[in-house]
Formats: sequence, C-alpha cells, structure tokens
Amino acid sequence: MHAALMRAAVMRGFGATSQVSPGELPKPQCRPDDLLVRVIAAGVNPTDWKEIEGNLTSFYPPYAPEWAPGFDAAGIVERVGERVHDFAPGDRVMLLSDRREGQCGTFAEYVRVDRKLAAKAPSSIGLAQAASIPIAGLTAYQGLFREDMGALKKGQSLLIQGGSGGIGSFAIGFAKAAGAAVAATCREVNGAYLRSLGADATSDYTQGDTLGAVRRWAPGGVDLVLDAATGGTQPELLDALAPGGRMVVVATVTHDGDIAALHKRAEREQRSVHFLLLDIATVAADLAAIARVIDGAKMRLPAITRYPLDRARDALASMQAGGVRGKLVIDVGDRG
Repeated sequence: MHAALMRAAVMRGFGATSQVSPGELPKPQCRPDDLLVRVIAAGVNPTDWKEIEGNLTSFYPPYAPEWAPGFDAAGIVERVGERVHDFAPGDRVMLLSDRREGQCGTFAEYVRVDRKLAAKAPSSIGLAQAASIPIAGLTAYQGLFREDMGALKKGQSLLIQGGSGGIGSFAIGFAKAAGAAVAATCREVNGAYLRSLGADATSDYTQGDTLGAVRRWAPGGVDLVLDAATGGTQPELLDALAPGGRMVVVATVTHDGDIAALHKRAEREQRSVHFLLLDIATVAADLAAIARVIDGAKMRLPAITRYPLDRARDALASMQAGGVRGKLVIDVGDRG
C-alpha cells in the first residue's frame, strides 16, 4: 500500500532557498501525543533560510532526503492521538513544528505536532494572521516577560532594536498591551508603521544617532533593550539603559556577537545582558496567553504579506534579503 501524499514546498538536502520547489511528500501519521493538523497557512522566518542552508543540523535528528521547511503554522485539527484530550478534530490551532523524525515542516498541506507545541488560535483573527504568531510572537513574548529575560512590568520603558520585523512588531504590541512605553528603531520609511502598532517614538537607525534619540525620549535611560536585530553585535546599545536595566539579545544562530564580553561590560555598568533562546517547555502556555491578549483587543498585530505555496521560494528569498515589514505568510489551504 502506498503512503498518502500531500502537496509541499520540498527541499532536497541543503543549499540555497532557490532550490525549494513545489512537490509532494508523504502525509504524516498521527501518534499518541500528537495532533495532525491540516495547514491553512504557514509563517516564514529567518530560521527557515538558515535551516535550508544547513545551519541547524546540529539541533535536530537526521533529515530525510526530501523535507519541507517551515516552523510556524495555523490550521484545523484533523485527528488527535489517543493520549490527547485537550484538542479535538475541527479545532482552529496555531503551532510550532517540533521537527522530530520525518522533519514535519509546515510548508505542506499537513503537519504532525506534539500537543505541547500547539494552542487554540485566537478566535478574533483569521488563520493566516494566526500563522504569523508562533516563532516571532513567542520570541517577543518570552524576551519581554520571562523573569530570566526582560521581566517587563507596567510603567517601564523599552527600546526595541529592529522594530519593523516580525519580532519587533509583536514586541511593540505586547509591550503596549502591558502598559509599557515603547521606542523602536527602524528605517524612516517604516516609522509610520511602527507608530500604527503603538510605538511612542521611533528612530531611524540609518542616521547614526539612535542613542541620542533614545536619551532625548528617556533622559535617564530605558528599563529594557530588546535587540531583535543585531545578535548582540552592537554593544553600544547598553548605553541606552538606565542603571539596573536589562538588555535581551535574540539569538540569530549565524551572526551572534560576543555575549560573554557584553555580560562583563554590563556588570561593570550595573546592568545585565540576557541571551534569548526559546523555552520550548512553555510554548503551549505562552501561545495561549498571546491568544488571550489578542482576543482581548489589547494589541495591534503586525502587517502580513501573503504568498501561495508554489511561491514559497520567493517568500524565503524575500526573508533572506531582509528589510521585511511585519511578517510573511504562505497560504497553503482554504479558510485562512
């Protein structure tokens, strides 16, 4: 008996994003702790092109000869494993692909995912928008609110380095919903977009006076810097912090700075640096918390640009080129 096949964006081995092409892969099978989800849309992230180039092989089991990229998705539950009791067929969910054997990527019609990496999608938004949430939304949420990271509180002030990308866009919304004051860096062309998300102030990083602009906005320094762009390669961002302030650096995998040196400098200046990798253990709880914020109409969501599945390589090329405003999303199924 032949395995059922599904449409997918297929990568053979590793290489360039231009090698991703429309094709077919075996439809995944549901296991006892899994959900089998019919994908409506999949989010695109920098992680995707880095994986395609082979930069993540040390993190995951051996890849199949042909595999589908993609970590973000939203869709409809088709089947649940026998040990799953908190989801049912027909549920609208958003999820983070867990990359077990079979490399169950999300640029495909179906994805298998552990129930601990999924949550009900916000009821107030479509699934295309929900698909933009997992990687970028979780990174922003954990970077801001984890006690071992930003520990952001109501009334505090925040600078986001890289405000117009997916992580920065979500961070603006989450921080404003939490009652924080937000400044963000971007190119001048994106200033109005960031202000539409709720940013109180923006600074054009191409003009070279980001710290001056931040100090004019917050003369005593900010409580938190979220570096969502440089991987810690701009240590001068520490100068934007108030005494006792925190800097959270989002890991890039490919161009991270000297975090140990940043730690030492920060300690000398009575500040702290925290290097952010996603905590997989809290994914379901954090996605559920994000859904509550969104359904409570407490934040504005990032802009999304949509591509059909057969143009996945174009979406990946755009992400790799940089300068993306908000999020890129691949439409896989209907009802998005």
